[in-house]
Amino acid sequence: MAKNSKRIDWFEKETELKLKPGKEYDLSDVSITTDNKMLLTDLLTLYVYTDCKYYEQRLHFPAVVTLPGENSIQFVNTKSMTKGDKVNIGFTWYGITAGREMIYVGGTHGSIQTLDNNGTILKSFQQESEGAPVYSKNVSGLAGLACDRQGNIYYGGFFDSNINRMTSNWKNCEEMINEEDGIEYPYGMCFNNDFTKLFVINNDSNSVYVYKCKHMMNC
Repeated sequence: MAKNSKRIDWFEKETELKLKPGKEYDLSDVSITTDNKMLLTDLLTLYVYTDCKYYEQRLHFPAVVTLPGENSIQFVNTKSMTKGDKVNIGFTWYGITAGREMIYVGGTHGSIQTLDNNGTILKSFQQESEGAPVYSKNVSGLAGLACDRQGNIYYGGFFDSNINRMTSNWKNCEEMINEEDGIEYPYGMCFNNDFTKLFVINNDSNSVYVYKCKHMMNC
């Protein structure tokens, strides 16, 4: 496990995930649960894959739950794979992330809400009124964010068909994966639990590619 805490030096394409056939996909995000289930979302459906590769089931949501225009987020119990409460957050949202005890929802015009794990809204604020960015960078169609163990930020360039890494001190950016590695119009991305693989929604939201995280010690 020690090698997985080291800096990722490059990525190597491993495979393309075999999605359940008979469906036209429009995937928007990907995440991994603590029990190694991969969750894929589109506007109306949550797809569940065990061991990050075997299709298990899907949960279908009414449009009012998942459309940003409805100003709501939907809780899902990832152990039982059942739908929980729906929480109205009061604005159009386009991004969500969670820590151990808090959920952060981002919307238009710099609006951010902080919720606890029960869906109670703890704080709302606007970027312009309560702080300024520490660092910003223009990206050609920002497509997904992920963070490694060192605090480096990975982000996709949708129109550039690449994935870049920004160091934790925000001083350096470098391209890590591009079209030569199979990236084409990426969207969402995430690491698995031990940071040995990167999962990327690819090909304009139609597929999922898996990349091995490589270290100099692997050579």
